Amino acid sequence: MKKNYKYSLVSVLALTAAMVTVPAQATQSYEAKALEMARQPLNVALQQLSDKFDVQIASFSEDLSGKTVRKLSGTYNLQDALTVALAGSGLYYLRVDDRTIAVGTSERLSTQYQKVGFKVISSNTASDYEANLAPYQDDEKLDGVDSMLFDEIIVTASRREQNLQDVPMSVAVVRPEEFTSAGLTRLKDIVAYTPGVTVSDTAGSSVNGTITARGVAKFGNAGGTATVGIYLDTVPLTSNGPHGTGGSFAFDGLLGDIERIEFLKGPQGTLYGSTSVGGAVKYITRKPSLNEFRGHAAADLSSTKEGGFNQIYNGRISVPIVEDKLGITVAGFYEDNGGFVDRVDGAGALLQKDSDTYDRYGFSGDIYFQVSDRLSLRGRALHQKATYHGLSHIDIDAATKVPTYDKFATDFGFSNRNLKSTFYAGTIEYQFDGATLTSTTSYVESAAHTDQETVSLFGFFVPTATTIPLVDDLGIEKFSQEIQLSSDSSETWEWMLGLYYANEETFGTQSALAQPGDILVYGGQSPSDYIENAVFGNLTYYITPEFDVSVGGRLSRNQMEFTNIAPVSFFSPVADEFNSSVKDTINTWSFGLRYRPSDDLSLYARVASGYRPAFANRLVADGMGNELPRFVNADTLWSYELGAKGSMADGVLSYDIALWYIDWADFQTTINLDPAGFFGGLGNVDGGITIKGVEGSVILKPVDGLSVISNFAYTDSTLNDDEANINGTSGQQLPYVPKWTFSSRAIYDFALTADLDAHVGAGVRYEDSTRSAFTDGDGGSSNIQSDSYVVVDLSAGVNWDRFSLNLYATNLFNEYALISTASAFVSTGVPLKPRTIGARLSVDF
Repeated sequence: MKKNYKYSLVSVLALTAAMVTVPAQATQSYEAKALEMARQPLNVALQQLSDKFDVQIASFSEDLSGKTVRKLSGTYNLQDALTVALAGSGLYYLRVDDRTIAVGTSERLSTQYQKVGFKVISSNTASDYEANLAPYQDDEKLDGVDSMLFDEIIVTASRREQNLQDVPMSVAVVRPEEFTSAGLTRLKDIVAYTPGVTVSDTAGSSVNGTITARGVAKFGNAGGTATVGIYLDTVPLTSNGPHGTGGSFAFDGLLGDIERIEFLKGPQGTLYGSTSVGGAVKYITRKPSLNEFRGHAAADLSSTKEGGFNQIYNGRISVPIVEDKLGITVAGFYEDNGGFVDRVDGAGALLQKDSDTYDRYGFSGDIYFQVSDRLSLRGRALHQKATYHGLSHIDIDAATKVPTYDKFATDFGFSNRNLKSTFYAGTIEYQFDGATLTSTTSYVESAAHTDQETVSLFGFFVPTATTIPLVDDLGIEKFSQEIQLSSDSSETWEWMLGLYYANEETFGTQSALAQPGDILVYGGQSPSDYIENAVFGNLTYYITPEFDVSVGGRLSRNQMEFTNIAPVSFFSPVADEFNSSVKDTINTWSFGLRYRPSDDLSLYARVASGYRPAFANRLVADGMGNELPRFVNADTLWSYELGAKGSMADGVLSYDIALWYIDWADFQTTINLDPAGFFGGLGNVDGGITIKGVEGSVILKPVDGLSVISNFAYTDSTLNDDEANINGTSGQQLPYVPKWTFSSRAIYDFALTADLDAHVGAGVRYEDSTRSAFTDGDGGSSNIQSDSYVVVDLSAGVNWDRFSLNLYATNLFNEYALISTASAFVSTGVPLKPRTIGARLSVDF
């Protein structure tokens, strides 16, 4: 049936020169302007913007009907004003020419507007894509308001910018401000609201831990290579081997200058290489502004029950040095956390109140130079350091989990640990006719220095010792170079080719001397050098506009040289020093099918593989002829995934559901040389692991201003066979992998007055109990189940002019639970952080 379209022309601001080219004589019309607009119908708001910025919009009246716009108060440029106006409406904007913007659904922008004489601007480059479609917006005024549909969110999971709904894999996208404004300021806090991803930390070290995706676990804090890679944009931050900081240090960039975080679930070996065998976490940074001065500053003050006072300060400023050409951003943060666990002596007498305090700071610089329409240069530098003065675990009884002293007390000795990361990267991007060449060079340093008292841990071996200080230095220095050539978007073919090189040096020095007597309990040195050369590619063919198939592959050649110096100690009865080298060639693959029967539904199937590199091993022997294997083989897995993403009822309900099956072979883990578990280290287990699961995200927006975001995941990650060298039996769930997780957040945004917006929010998160070891009592590490728990978080805030004030309470009902447990000579548990109440004041300028 023929449709009768009605058109309305209203004015809207043009796009920033960083994204599209605007004639010099029109530049002034597109500068940021002060806006004071109340909540009102969308068509009225667009008409007001038309008058304000002297440009026009082409739209269909029926698309605007019934839609409202939240209050706009402050100074806005084109991108910010238009994105806020269209947020949650299901509409996009498209630049037609220097004076005309089209607004409508994605289907109409690509078809109907052509019928009335408007041309559709092709998305030939990443910047064009951001310019022509409403991007995942960066506006702190929307803190606590998640009004974006899945198909409105732009992600880079496939190494090219796509709508989230079009990506044939499960990806969770997070804006840090949504959580930091509610008192959730660590990566661990965000993970608790992310389906299919968990964090374990048996030491309770507050600022690091082990990330697990879809049950592909590194088994707590045991040594080994990470299973989830951490990336800053496209630069890998994770160590490729087990000998430096390994997989026990997860870079936490939440308080830095981060636009969004993308959680990629499932193996990412094809596009992201080794160590992303279970998934990847990508921090996406903001590009500096090229046409306006903008900034943000915030202060967060809170108090923890049973603990101390906490404070966080952060800010960023972005300044155009040469308009439309050169911009720079500087950012920084500082956090001082008051802790909540006391240190006591063996009789339970208080030695130090709130001994697990920590502080951390970071600063970054980012410069962006748009040399021409084809060539751009970008340089980034970042440094972060965290110092914690104690651990947040407590002493417990292995059989009952009853605290030995108090529910927030430990007799573990002093512990000072410094974690620092330094990052430098330079990117050159050149737009050819039909393809974009990107070259990224990076250098990353990360180091951990620990100085702690371990008499409670190692005193069993030297009963006469009064003190056993442990000094531990671990770290990596990593250089990488990647060159990528990607085709422009096409209706038929899209392809990508890349080369990758990495050279990583690790260092490790440990020494634990029992006093009196200078008795070496534990010690050694273990430097290594890892080199990787890889070629990768991906090809997508669109059989029809709604149905496409993709295939990707990566060929990696890896080499590790390792030196192990092991003096005589209780853990190494035979002094030895050896040098070894291992080489390996690995293929990884990915295959995908995607079918989009309508704008509101996308179905996909994905098969992909991943791996962790082979490595030369540490020297560990029990003095009875048993020793660890000198080489640990690469472990590999294949993942099979089905998923559906979409929305219904005009965007009232959006969903992202995935089912997966994973076959994991030769997995690397900690094995034992003796039944008691005194002597052990890394090795392969032949029997394999099978993982089955389902996860989902659902966004419900039943009324204007209200969003309910719910997530769930079920993960069955079990051993295939009995495994004597890890004391495991067939069918046992992997340690530190909960079977069930669930979370839900409800946010309601409303107007208090014509000049004052407000929002209230509540969140609930649940995590199932987990094992601490495979064994059920045999060997040195007994299995202690952690507690399952439910936590409620609450927040509320107001926005006026450029200011926002947020009040929050995390763990509102002060739930007590041991969220992680461990038993290795002593039994410990990490208690859930008690109720914390705070306020956050921020300003945008």
